[in-house]
Amino acid sequence: MKQNLLKLCSVLLTFAIILSVCVFAVPSVTAATAKHKDHIVNRGNGLRNTYAKITKGEEVNVFYFGGSVTNGSGATRPDEDSWRGLTGKWLRTNFPDAYINNINAAYGDTGSWFGLDRLVTDILPQNPDLIFIEFSINDYYD
Repeated sequence: MKQNLLKLCSVLLTFAIILSVCVFAVPSVTAATAKHKDHIVNRGNGLRNTYAKITKGEEVNVFYFGGSVTNGSGATRPDEDSWRGLTGKWLRTNFPDAYINNINAAYGDTGSWFGLDRLVTDILPQNPDLIFIEFSINDYYD
């Protein structure tokens, strides 16, 4: 029962983060996309490629890309208690045969404009399979 409750909380937390990104960050990311469309890479198939790798027990590179919230600011143990830590734990628990690299690519006090430049230089060259993006707090004030 407790494990099911933790899974539900993890899913709800992930949904809340995605919703906050949609509400606060999408307008600025949309503007940035128009400006930098040549640097946006669409690897196709949505999450099907990642799901295929993770269910086959292959190595999967999961990047957590954002500002201080993603970095775990305010969490007692950021690698365990932040949304990033909890999401990584959920992935490892639910896909125990996969080798999941949870990679913290967050820098505090940064927004999606800086993030867009970092995406091209710091993230894409590392062959990510899945990227969680959260710049909602800093984009709200930018």
